[in-house]
Amino acid sequence: MITRQYFWFCINGGILGIVSLVIQAVIYRSIGLNTSLAYGLATALTYVPLVFVNFWIQRRWIFKKNGFFWRFLLTNLLVMVLVSLFAPICRFMIAGLAGAEWGDRGGFALAALVMSIPSYFAKRLLVFTNESYV
Repeated sequence: MITRQYFWFCINGGILGIVSLVIQAVIYRSIGLNTSLAYGLATALTYVPLVFVNFWIQRRWIFKKNGFFWRFLLTNLLVMVLVSLFAPICRFMIAGLAGAEWGDRGGFALAALVMSIPSYFAKRLLVFTNESYV
């Protein structure tokens, strides 16, 4: 069960991840500053429009339980903070290996990918714990 849920959690995350990469890039470029603070801020703002869609998808198709939206918000906030703190580090590491342009493109993606593991377990254990949806 965990394996199947995690598979669909990752598929959902991948699709939303692609959407979030586009949103994050647009916000980061709109800010107009080439700083880690701007990059972290753009990363944090990326989560806002996706929270409601993500809750609905996870509730309906992945965990198939009603869940607690306020806990979902709290776990998303925690993951957002972790990704926002980790993304500039990933950006720096990737830029050192492959150049600044790749750091800008890949820092957020790497941070989001790494943080998907604690995100899954937080959602499974803390959010979607009540009665089945289906």
